[in-house]
Order: sequence, then C-alpha cells, then structure tokens
Amino acid sequence: MDKNTEIWRQYYDKALSRPHSKRTEFAVRLNESNLKVATDCGCGTGSDIE
Repeated sequence: MDKNTEIWRQYYDKALSRPHSKRTEFAVRLNESNLKVATDCGCGTGSDIE
C-alpha cells in the first residue's frame, strides 16, 4: 500500500468512529412532515465543518 493510500485509510478509520454533528441531529428533528427526506451537510461525517 502506498503512503497516500495509507493516509486516507487512517483518515476514514477515524471519521467512521466520530459521532455525527449535533447540528445534523437538530436539522433532522426539524422535519415534522412525516416524509422521508435526506439531510446532507455536504461533507461526509461532518467532522470538517466546525
């Protein structure tokens, strides 16, 4: 495995263990329509937005 691949693997391993953002949870709770909707904060796990 090359160095770049290893760096990305380590990044994704950390990202998978991070909890979701409280802002994302809040946004999901705002939907009271009983319709299924997708909430996309645009950055994977949201770990890079704060």
